[in-house]
Amino acid sequence: MATLRTNRQLKRKNRIVGPSLSGKFRSAVKKFYLIGIFLLLIMLFAGGDYGFIRMWQLSGRLGEMRNKVDILRVKNIDLHSEKSLLSGDDSYRKSIATEKYGMVSKGTILCRLVK
Repeated sequence: MATLRTNRQLKRKNRIVGPSLSGKFRSAVKKFYLIGIFLLLIMLFAGGDYGFIRMWQLSGRLGEMRNKVDILRVKNIDLHSEKSLLSGDDSYRKSIATEKYGMVSKGTILCRLVK
């Protein structure tokens, strides 16, 4: 144990002592590093393509797009069912022509009410 203490003491004595930094300078360096780290974190999380704000905006847009896709799928199903009805059923075509487009077949009398 005695040799360990003497080795430690020798290391302390032989150590090159540099100029000591004053307290104000040390605190200024610490503040500089903290501000640098803070700015770096802001740039990482807020800026760029993979920043937190951009990802948050994109996740909102993704939800909107998924809702639009669901609506379009329902419309697509409706259009396919209407297509199958129009291609096969003559009575359905006649009813659509008269109700939706105001067409009249031969021999029917058209009555319009005027207010």
